[in-house]
Amino acid sequence: MKASKVVILVNRLKDFRWDAKGVTLMRTRDYIKLPPDASFKTATIINLSGDYQYLGFGYYCSLLAQARGHRILPSTSTIVDVHLHTEGGTTLDILERTLRRILKRVRTFPTDKPLVLTVMFGRCQDSRFERLAREAFDLFRAPILRLRAVFRDGEWVLTTASRLSVNDIKTDQDEEFEEALSAYLKVGWRPAKSRRAPRYSLAILYDPKDTRPPSNKRALEKFVRIGESMGLAVDLIRKRDFSLVPQYDALFIRETTAIHHHTYRFAVKAAEEGLEVIDSPADILRCANKVFMHELFTANGVPTPQTWIIDRRFLDEQDLTEFEFPLVLKIPDGSFSTGVFKVDSPETLRRKALEMLKASDIILAQEFLYTEYDWRIGLLDGKPLFAVQYKMARNHWQIYKHSASGRATSGPSVTVGVEQVPAGVIDVAVAAGGLIGNNLYGVDIKQTDKGLFVIEVNDNPNIDAGVEDEILKDALYFRLLDSFYQRILS
Repeated sequence: MKASKVVILVNRLKDFRWDAKGVTLMRTRDYIKLPPDASFKTATIINLSGDYQYLGFGYYCSLLAQARGHRILPSTSTIVDVHLHTEGGTTLDILERTLRRILKRVRTFPTDKPLVLTVMFGRCQDSRFERLAREAFDLFRAPILRLRAVFRDGEWVLTTASRLSVNDIKTDQDEEFEEALSAYLKVGWRPAKSRRAPRYSLAILYDPKDTRPPSNKRALEKFVRIGESMGLAVDLIRKRDFSLVPQYDALFIRETTAIHHHTYRFAVKAAEEGLEVIDSPADILRCANKVFMHELFTANGVPTPQTWIIDRRFLDEQDLTEFEFPLVLKIPDGSFSTGVFKVDSPETLRRKALEMLKASDIILAQEFLYTEYDWRIGLLDGKPLFAVQYKMARNHWQIYKHSASGRATSGPSVTVGVEQVPAGVIDVAVAAGGLIGNNLYGVDIKQTDKGLFVIEVNDNPNIDAGVEDEILKDALYFRLLDSFYQRILS
């Protein structure tokens, strides 16, 4: 079957009542049944199915389009991430600020009823909201959207962004839809990222108010300066700059990452838009959970401390007096030594575990291995980049010591040349990092009389001026930025 460059998918052919010259119209069922050798190598697929629910025909069309290498609108990620399209989601927060700026200029806009806008391929009928429509399309990449906002407590609140199908288009919107589709088809598929000629661009996501950032101010300044000398434009962006992500060629996250956090949304957005991204969404997902890492390392023969997975049933059925104390209890997704506690008896084990199980259905218990310092081996592209000995905080058994006020102090550090690190430490670090991926990682290792033990792999290790760069100096930044540069070129 010969295909045009643009294919519009609908559930039923009669659902599409507009003129679309030069476009192939196809049912979702027929697209799914296409044999692999019939795939349209350069096709743009516009999925206007009304069946967007997870595992529905519309979902499978977008999934298969991505597998077939087609340009698809909307992507499966857009379809699945419904929870981010409701009030309180990071994406709507960004659009909400734009909406409020617009409405401040429209002083006579009525506040006694909801504001409802239909966005079609980044356009809307009310010209006052053109910028909002463009941003919504850039963020969601859905052909037809409905934005709903209400005036509450003296300000406008964007409550939902809903995907629509052609069946939701009313007859009095026919002309508007046809014009929007025609305009989109004339422009053609817009690349997910717009390059800044003549050089490439890197966005570094940071938070100037972060008390424990992965990179200090001097390090960020070095990234900008050294990037400039390499022909790589480096911009520092913040949470509020989410809509700017597609403008760049790469994203480097220099905030502490978490799943239910804007850092993960930035990573997902960057990956969807085709940017080179560190930390990748997969890295964040894998490194955020200590249970996953324990299982991964155990299955692949990477040495880790003896570990038990604990739930409420375990506490009821296991004889806790059989354990050798002290033990270390860990919340699976803690960071900076938060959610980590040492227990010295069966009684404290039970009491603390029950308290922690209120926040997580399972926790980890590990044998206690005291060392004066932990090795942090920085890896980039599967090779060692730096090596630091992070020493324990004063009068404490962890690198970070958290006070009752929430303030944290840390122990001193000693940076050493990679060639001075015992070969076994490097080998274990490379093995552990390789199981996560091939990006930038910090592998934490304890070196004891019993041997080497990997504690965890960090997806966004510290790169601080005066610490991690103490040996390589500016060469460390060159290597990191060159890795981005080579990834962009490949």
